[in-house]
Order: sequence, then structure tokens, then C-alpha cells
Amino acid sequence: MKNIICIFFIVCFSSCSNSNSKYEYEEGLLFYLKEETNINPISLKDDILYITPLDGCEYCVQQNLYNIAKNSKSNFSVLFIGEPMNQEIESIYNNVINEFNGKTFHDKKNRINYYDTGYGKPLLVHFKEGELIYGLIIQDDLIPEASNYIKDNG
Repeated sequence: MKNIICIFFIVCFSSCSNSNSKYEYEEGLLFYLKEETNINPISLKDDILYITPLDGCEYCVQQNLYNIAKNSKSNFSVLFIGEPMNQEIESIYNNVINEFNGKTFHDKKNRINYYDTGYGKPLLVHFKEGELIYGLIIQDDLIPEASNYIKDNG
């Protein structure tokens, strides 16, 4: 009887943990990308996607736009969320778009907020063969980490 109870608990704990996921909100993010953007996660062979807002904390938006511009020659795509919050952000955004070599997507209506994606800060996700292999919520102090990841993997 003890063995049965022990096996039951092992099975329960191993099936409840999703240790294969590289990002806690992977399922919601994949569903959002499929439903609301022109991005089909299954078709992504080796793609890094930087998801960033154009409104919110002005300093934060600026820093992420500068980070995208700094890495504009690397191989990654950007999904912009919302509309530029003011003329300064719009100017930086337009410069980034003009210099950026990768693909850009735009969720002007903030539809990402209707999905369980964990979006509240910018996100950096990496897909390989249709599978999400890396996910980072980019807090302000993690912008250099995101930049390094793009340089090393983009």
C-alpha cells in the first residue's frame, strides 16, 4: 500500500510540473501569436522575437527602442505593442523602423492584453523548429542581458 501511495505522489508531481517550458506563459503566447499576428510559431525555424510596448513608462520604452536600434543589424524580429505615446517616442520609433533589418509586426490595438502571455514588460523569446527555447521578461536591469542574447544568437 505504501508503494502505491508513493508511486501516486511521484506521478502527480511529475505530471504537474512543466519543466520543459522555457517561458511560464508559453501556451498563451503561442495562442496570441497565432490568433492576432501574422506570426505562425510552428513555422519559426530559428527566430528571435522582441515584443515591446510603444506606450507606458517613457524611459522604459526609450531604453527598449534604443536596445532594438543598437542590435538592428542582428537577426531578430520585433513585435511593437500599441501606438507611440508621444512625439519623442514616435520619432525614436520611426528611426528604429528605418534602420531595422529584421521583420517588424505591430499590435496597434494592444490585443496581447486579452491573452495569458505574461506581458507587462517587454519580452524576448526564441523559437527553434517551432518550439520556444528561450523566454525572458525584460525588466529594465535585464536590457543588457536581452542585448547579449540577441548578439550571441541572432
